[in-house]
Amino acid sequence: MVNWHSPYLWVWVRDEWGVVQKDPNREVINRINLVFEIFGQRKSASKVLQTFNSEGLLLPRRNRFGDIFWRKPSVASIISILKNPAYAGAFVYGRTRTLKRGLVSNQPQQKQLPMAEWKIRVNDVRPYITLQTYERNQAPLMETSE
Repeated sequence: MVNWHSPYLWVWVRDEWGVVQKDPNREVINRINLVFEIFGQRKSASKVLQTFNSEGLLLPRRNRFGDIFWRKPSVASIISILKNPAYAGAFVYGRTRTLKRGLVSNQPQQKQLPMAEWKIRVNDVRPYITLQTYERNQAPLMETSE
């Protein structure tokens, strides 16, 4: 249910029984936790990025072979982490709906749905944040249009 091909979701691993767990690498766990900690204090993805850049901090990713590498963050990568319910331990399906015609053009567009309208949500992973924290984080992201 999680898009495991998203490089920022590759902070989980499957154990020998196939159960999804946080990556055991403490540096990976601490860095993801730091994104949420700074956002909790500063309420802005841009300010999280400023902090990471001023401190010279990188974000973990995995390559297609499963090896972790570290990369300079962008606002998009920070927002990707903050907006993804997988970090709250929720694997979901149906967060968006495709509109046949966009507001500006005839191109199909994706519309984000409220949590209550998600088709499937399974809470089965040890989260980085609680689902309540995830929900609380969404308001400042929507307000600042980040």
